Amino acid sequence: MTASDMTVEPARRLWQGAGLVMGIKLVGAFLTYVMFAALARAMTHTEYGLFSTAFSLATLTSQIALLGQAQLVLREMPRFDGRQLETEGRAFLRLSYLRTLAGTLLIVAGLVAARWMGANVAPLSVGALILAMTLAELQQNALRGRGYVLAAFGARDVLWRLAVVVIAGAAVLGWLPPLSSDGAVWMTAVTLIALVLLFSVTDSPTCVWKRAWSRLPRGTHLKASLSFWINAVIGVGLPNIATIAVGAMLSVEDAALFFAATKTAQAMQFLPTAMILVGAPQVSRAFHRGDMGEIQRIARMISVFVLLVVACITVALLGFGSRVLEAFGPGFAAGYPVLLILVAGYSVSSLCGPTNALMSLSGNAGTLNKALLCSNLIAIALIPLAAWLFGAIGVAVCFAGSVAGWNLWIRSWIRKHMKVESSVFSLLASPR
Repeated sequence: MTASDMTVEPARRLWQGAGLVMGIKLVGAFLTYVMFAALARAMTHTEYGLFSTAFSLATLTSQIALLGQAQLVLREMPRFDGRQLETEGRAFLRLSYLRTLAGTLLIVAGLVAARWMGANVAPLSVGALILAMTLAELQQNALRGRGYVLAAFGARDVLWRLAVVVIAGAAVLGWLPPLSSDGAVWMTAVTLIALVLLFSVTDSPTCVWKRAWSRLPRGTHLKASLSFWINAVIGVGLPNIATIAVGAMLSVEDAALFFAATKTAQAMQFLPTAMILVGAPQVSRAFHRGDMGEIQRIARMISVFVLLVVACITVALLGFGSRVLEAFGPGFAAGYPVLLILVAGYSVSSLCGPTNALMSLSGNAGTLNKALLCSNLIAIALIPLAAWLFGAIGVAVCFAGSVAGWNLWIRSWIRKHMKVESSVFSLLASPR
């Protein structure tokens, strides 16, 4: 085998692995849209608004309960090899699960206290969904770290969504009674926990049901956990806080519209995001070689794809946007202006290129986190006033402005400090 072959083969495997992830994520994005549309059809508009608020609350607080363990597991699990997997590896994974369970119990205790103080929240059903989401996230990253890509992404992104679609579809067809918001939360939680238990034996050496023959010192990876925890909470915070704010300050019916528009916008932006995900391994290799010209070429390639996809999404929205929302049920087309604003924000983000990957892989994650934190905190601070003055439209503007704002900020930083044009303007840059 020649040196060239030895270089090409790892690259081919990287692209194949990324392609598999992209394929699963593509199916998952479609099923996400179908799942939430089916749930909307299976209950009244008001009940769906209550479900939307509860689901957003569970999504946000599950990342708080994880305490950064999911990202830590993804980083650390590939480091264990051979006999270490059944000793240090299993002990490390078990410790992560225990930390996550402790975080979940604290969150549920807080929900119980909030309910006791008069908050309109169902602590048991939301608590069950938080537990399901934390366990699923932790398991997914553990399996990814061990190389089980299909099992890691297939369980939650495909099988869970399919299960929810089938049950909600049965309610829509009249084979089951209509769902209540609390019943829908319980159903999503129980089905996800069932899949977590089913896939818990996928990797025998690190199976948490087996005894761990090693102990890790207290305080293991606490600094890294804190960093990962902050990043994860920032990452999921804004869209869920926006939905919760709409439900709390406006009405549950408005929350239902906002939630439907958010999930539709996120599904529409999957392809640009997936292309950036696929290109990340090549960006990493180029940084390792110090080949900035190759990084610019990758950015240009991504830009062509993103520009075409964003153009198609724009045309589709202008022609069929309200019909896409009508899949959630009668009256959901009223969320069309919110959908347009959210997609505009996500589109600007996509057109800025692989900003997140370039910053993370170049060792500038600290600068990225500062931009994310500042942008999100400003948006969160403005949301109450925007909701009071302009309703859901105002909240959508804050959301979209934050998503677009930090990407524009980071794109400018990359151009100044790395001398790389990450955005679609790379198509106008002269090749290196």
